[in-house]
Amino acid sequence: MLNSFEGLQYICRLVFNLHKIPIFLFDKKGNLVYEILTDFSRNPLYPSNEAIIVQLFSGTTTYRFPILKESKYLEKYFSISIYSNDQFIGTIAVGPVMNFRMTEETINGLFRDHNIIATKEEMIHYYKQIPVLNNYDFINLSMVLHYMVYQQKLELVDILKNNEILEREEDDIEQPDIHI
Repeated sequence: MLNSFEGLQYICRLVFNLHKIPIFLFDKKGNLVYEILTDFSRNPLYPSNEAIIVQLFSGTTTYRFPILKESKYLEKYFSISIYSNDQFIGTIAVGPVMNFRMTEETINGLFRDHNIIATKEEMIHYYKQIPVLNNYDFINLSMVLHYMVYQQKLELVDILKNNEILEREEDDIEQPDIHI
């Protein structure tokens, strides 16, 4: 396990250079300490790139496997909590990516489904610059990054199963009125 932010930044840079997917490194307090996203603008619906990451991954720092998330605007992300000597020291978050190239029809659907306040041109520009990566490759990227940090092998099926359990737990917590 790497225990220096310098080493973690190096890993982030390597992964970015391979896929050109934005990568963010947060310290244990949730402060952004490093980001790499050359020529990548933020989603116009959020005040910053960090805002969506914090929203998606709050409360997931205790898990020791890649956490997979999708925003309501169809962007995919994953995060890996970083531990050194059993102490939480930060988080690496990767994304956004899309599984497919967004069409104008799909973007129109998002405008209808969510009261989007940005212009359609802003959203089209934003979606055109997001890297496209299928789910299988995206999850494998999370496994590679996890291995680079921890030198621990993971199985794709275990990541999917753990994320499914996590999602069910979050649904149970977030929607208690449904169960009542």
